[in-house]
Amino acid sequence: MLPLRYKLSNCFIPNNSPEICPLKEFLDKSKCCNIEQSFMLSGIVPEMLLLKRSMKGGLQSDVYENEKNILLELKQLWGFQKLWDSNSSHCSWYAIGCRNGSVTSISIQGNLLSGTISPIICELKSLQLIDLSSNYSRGEFPSSLYNCSKLEYLDISWNQFHGPLPSDLHRLSRLIHLDIAGNNFSNIPGAIGQLSELQYLSLKFNNFNTWIPQEIGNLSKLETLDISYIDSFKQATIPEELGRLKKLTSLFIVQSNLIGEIPEIFSALSGLEVLDLSSNYLKGSIPSYLFEWKKLTNLHLEFNQFSGMLPMLDANMELMGRTEEMLSNLSGLQFLDLSGNHLNGSIPSYLFHWKNLTSLLLGNNQFSGNLPSITGNLRLRTLDLSSNQLSGHIPQEYDKKEYYFRNNLNLCSKYTNHYIQVPRCSGKTRVVIAVVAPVALLVMVTLLCYTFKNNWTFSTDQLMQRKKRHENQDPEWMFISFQQLGFTESEILVNMTEENLIGSGGCGKVYRVGVNPNGNFVAVKRILNKRNLDHGLEKQFLAEVEVLGSIRHSNIVKLLCCISSGNSKVLVYEYMENQSLDKWLHHKRRSEIAITASAHCVLEWRTRLQIAIDAA
Repeated sequence: MLPLRYKLSNCFIPNNSPEICPLKEFLDKSKCCNIEQSFMLSGIVPEMLLLKRSMKGGLQSDVYENEKNILLELKQLWGFQKLWDSNSSHCSWYAIGCRNGSVTSISIQGNLLSGTISPIICELKSLQLIDLSSNYSRGEFPSSLYNCSKLEYLDISWNQFHGPLPSDLHRLSRLIHLDIAGNNFSNIPGAIGQLSELQYLSLKFNNFNTWIPQEIGNLSKLETLDISYIDSFKQATIPEELGRLKKLTSLFIVQSNLIGEIPEIFSALSGLEVLDLSSNYLKGSIPSYLFEWKKLTNLHLEFNQFSGMLPMLDANMELMGRTEEMLSNLSGLQFLDLSGNHLNGSIPSYLFHWKNLTSLLLGNNQFSGNLPSITGNLRLRTLDLSSNQLSGHIPQEYDKKEYYFRNNLNLCSKYTNHYIQVPRCSGKTRVVIAVVAPVALLVMVTLLCYTFKNNWTFSTDQLMQRKKRHENQDPEWMFISFQQLGFTESEILVNMTEENLIGSGGCGKVYRVGVNPNGNFVAVKRILNKRNLDHGLEKQFLAEVEVLGSIRHSNIVKLLCCISSGNSKVLVYEYMENQSLDKWLHHKRRSEIAITASAHCVLEWRTRLQIAIDAA
């Protein structure tokens, strides 16, 4: 065995190697010798190995202090208010994640950070995740992030970035997750299709003036794609290139000026779990394969221009000799919304056989005929068939609180929950209506004339003053509806008066507003802004409202619509007669919330337990 000094003499070790890299890395890359193996073979006390470890520890200590100083500098540049104590380990700081003592993630969401993203952030050599969403960062896309060589996750959504996305965006080659939603970027470069590792891409709520590039079809690993709420898009058809994204599980292209039909190549996307193409101008028939995908759980095609009949899958099943059990397992859909289209014909019975379906929304179409019978273990909790042309009587199995049938002129019901929405069935219903209607109309006209003459609450001058006051306060309103409504924007705004006020707080006021002659009410919450919201916060508010409006659950109060202006926001909810659950549970000012005598009852333990179960 050769002596140790001979072994080392055959290796060239630069004097400055510790500054270049840790000694272990340098020695591991050396081609001329293996020092640790020499120690083991020779039995010599490994003094050099001890030196190596000592130098490694020193280098790690230097890196540790350097990263702490970088973070403190970033804190100063961003105006970050959270306490980062220089006397404590930076790996224990808020929003910082570490592995083996090195910073791997920075996640500072909604902390009012301002300014640009400094290039020094990439001096954190192990950084893999950056989440600076919902702040006030501005400027063009931070191309200095190209120097973050290990970056895999980037979220700069809901900030104030602007300008074109860079044509060399593909230099972020390791990205798995990219979210730039809620900014003011102006184009989507073809280079985005070269981010070959990308699995999540959100581009929604931007001001793109160019359409989706063809290269996006090259993202073979993409699982989630969101290109929603881009009103600046010119009208265009769905890119067929999207049909090449075979690993896609979630696709959102909401309110982005889509026209034409759903392309046939979409049939290849059988792995989709969520598909939302709502609020566009799509037309034609709804492809049958959408109802046959096993993995698809949520399908949103509402507020488009689809027409014709729904696919007759049950007829095809009969021809193929399949059983009812097979029909119930045909689709994995849990939520189906086709409302606000031009669909017609009868409602297919197979929709009421799908065992997984919990919400079915077909309102505001042209469906006709009788309601199909419900059989099997149907889990359908929410059903909206309002504003169609359905006829006949509502079967008993449809007698549920969250089933809606209003505005179907030839539909009647024998059961409790539908008295308000449709006429009550009777063998002599049509004869009675024919006789009573003219008499009732005459009586109504007489009463109206009498009331107008003697008891009219508001004079013409008072109405004009109210209108003038309203116009002076909020000259421009934007109206966004989430349900089929039986009232207009003006009906809500003109009735937000002191006599309809039922509550107030630090954020605004709540009104109880009647919306039709049947005695139906809505709860109107007006949120006053001390100043106009900037463009970014306005878009964020609308996005969050859009999410609230899409929720369908029997234990959650429905948000019906949003009316927005520069200095106030109006949220219209369905009115709950018994008001706040908090007040019921904690006996807060019970007399003030009691509108009916039943409001004075104390909730029993069994009732409280059921409330807890339903809330969970």
